[in-house]
Amino acid sequence: MTSWLLTKLHNGYTMISAREGDYHFSYFIWFENVNGDPEVAQRPYRADCTAPPPDYSRATSTSRYFMHKCFPNDVSRAVHCNELFMMHVGLVNTQYIAGHCRQLAAKNS
Repeated sequence: MTSWLLTKLHNGYTMISAREGDYHFSYFIWFENVNGDPEVAQRPYRADCTAPPPDYSRATSTSRYFMHKCFPNDVSRAVHCNELFMMHVGLVNTQYIAGHCRQLAAKNS
């Protein structure tokens, strides 16, 4: 499931949610400025199907890849890339998952 979610990310999705067997998987990626406020990308992320997916074995390379794609003019490093991957028991409803995501994202700031 992780591989599938990361493939979807490489194809241009920034929020993915899927149920597989007894579990519900969610993945989110977003950007914040140094004050913790959401930041809109300078350039929308467009999947580059000719390029291999970024190296997900190292978190820093993933963040750098998306920062380079979405904020090519951010030389001051004032924008940060955040990622959240969650796995819940499949019985949990999507409203709970969305609320849990908001809570975890708020703690990250």
